Amino acid sequence: MSDDSAPLVLEDDPRPFVRRLTLNRPKKHNALSNPLRGELFDALHRADANRCFPDDDLEEEVLAIAERIAKIPTDLQQLNERSVHRAMEIMGMRAAIRAGTEIQTLGFHQESAKEYLRKITEDLNEALEERDRAFGDFRGRDREGDGSE
Repeated sequence: MSDDSAPLVLEDDPRPFVRRLTLNRPKKHNALSNPLRGELFDALHRADANRCFPDDDLEEEVLAIAERIAKIPTDLQQLNERSVHRAMEIMGMRAAIRAGTEIQTLGFHQESAKEYLRKITEDLNEALEERDRAFGDFRGRDREGDGSE
C-alpha cells in the first residue's frame, strides 16, 4: 500500500546556505512523473537554485560566479534581472521573447551600452577582446600554452 500523502520531494537544510532536495519515489526508482516534476520545480523555485555543486566545491564555485557577475555593468544587470523575472512570471516563450526585446531596447539607451557601441564602431576586434578579457572567455582568454595561435 502506497502513502499518497508523502511528499515526492523532501527538503532540508543540512547547514547554512545549503538546501538539499531528495526525490522521494523509491518504489518507482525516482522516475520523473508530472507530479514529481511539479513538486521539484516548486522546491527549486523556493530554494532559488539554478546550479548544483558538490559540497566540497560549493564555496569556490559561488565565488567564481560572483566574480563574473561583478564584471557586468550594474545598469545592464538590473535590466537583465527584470527581463528574467518577467519571463518567469509570464512562463510563456512568446511573451518572454517580447519582454526580453523590450528590456534589450531599454538596455541600448544605458550609458554602459552606449560606451560599448562607441568602442565597437572605433575598433570591433579590440572591443570584443576587451569585453571577453574580463571574463577569460573566447577572444579574451589567455592562450599561452594551450596550442592555439
